[in-house]
Amino acid sequence: PNQTALLGFCWGHWVVFHESARGKVAAGASFHPSGARLEACFGRKIEDLAAKITCPQLMGPCKGDLPSCQEGGSIQQVLSKLPGVGDLCEFHSYKDLFHGFITQGDIGDEAVRLGIDDAMQKTDSFFQKIFAANKKTS
Repeated sequence: PNQTALLGFCWGHWVVFHESARGKVAAGASFHPSGARLEACFGRKIEDLAAKITCPQLMGPCKGDLPSCQEGGSIQQVLSKLPGVGDLCEFHSYKDLFHGFITQGDIGDEAVRLGIDDAMQKTDSFFQKIFAANKKTS
């Protein structure tokens, strides 16, 4: 079974979504996602890309991220409808933390440190869940 997953931050969200649409990875996770902005640079919509995704996604939007990336936004709406994928997707918002907190945040700030710890724990749990499910179906 495929045991490859991708983790992206900011623009890395765009890479995660594109590779997840190619069917080459088992899961993707994106924090402070900015893929919609990059996809728009090419005159395309992130929702169209999301509709091509073939594996479960974990998304962690935060304060300042586009509405399409937020819980209940257009990306979650598209992902939730994908057969065999949508029910495994997860969204966890970090509404009190600013864009970039994981990669650029001050870990001396307790809220930032706790947010980073939470995001990494959720990522680990998500990937483990998907990998375990893949082993059962192979």
